[in-house]
Amino acid sequence: VGRREHDGRPALVLDRTAFYAESGGQPWDTGTIEDARVVAVVEDGADVLHVLDRPVATERVHGRVDADRRRDHMQQHHGQHLLSKAFVEVAKAGTVAFHLGSETTTIDLDKLVGEEQARAAERRANEVAWEARPVRVSLLTAAEARAQGLQPPEGVDADVRVVEAEGFDRQPCGGTHPRSTAEVGVVVITALERYKGGTRVSFACGHRALGAIARRQAVLDRLVATLSAPLGDLEATAQKAKDD
Repeated sequence: VGRREHDGRPALVLDRTAFYAESGGQPWDTGTIEDARVVAVVEDGADVLHVLDRPVATERVHGRVDADRRRDHMQQHHGQHLLSKAFVEVAKAGTVAFHLGSETTTIDLDKLVGEEQARAAERRANEVAWEARPVRVSLLTAAEARAQGLQPPEGVDADVRVVEAEGFDRQPCGGTHPRSTAEVGVVVITALERYKGGTRVSFACGHRALGAIARRQAVLDRLVATLSAPLGDLEATAQKAKDD
């Protein structure tokens, strides 16, 4: 229904779309429209621009979302919902920011949390994931959302999209989510750091978590070989090497 240009590339506006446009800390979907590659999906006022690597001449088009990228983003985003709620339960720590990057996903908490609290929240998030709770989406008005204790996004009066992990977490959210908490797979916290008076938590879910663990294991294996020390003695051997 429209042809535009975005950053020097052709862009299409469609009458309907399955492509997610970047917002709320979650990156856009990629994929194809006809034989063109979708390199970005961005909001332009009320329109969604599908930015392509080449023009598409036809008026009726077929799109295909990159399934692996979509699955990865769903796992990270829903894992964030579970982990954020777990931190509320374990440490009364609220999430004030969320960022889903190509390698690292982070949440910023409004207070300092320690390693013990972080591991307790990690365990709780994984318990809920492994219970395979249904994930449901509903639409409310802003008034209905507030009446149910939910804060709608600023400026949104109708069609407040609410995502619920049954019996555990219920939040307004416009991102992509799975059908069941089980699709998150696993939630692994990879780092904690002080940030703006609170805590920045880095984590990975699903296939991304497996990759993070594999990379760490590869480093450990190389250190074991380099220092000629079994894994259990690695820390002491490294400390002795540093002291020497």
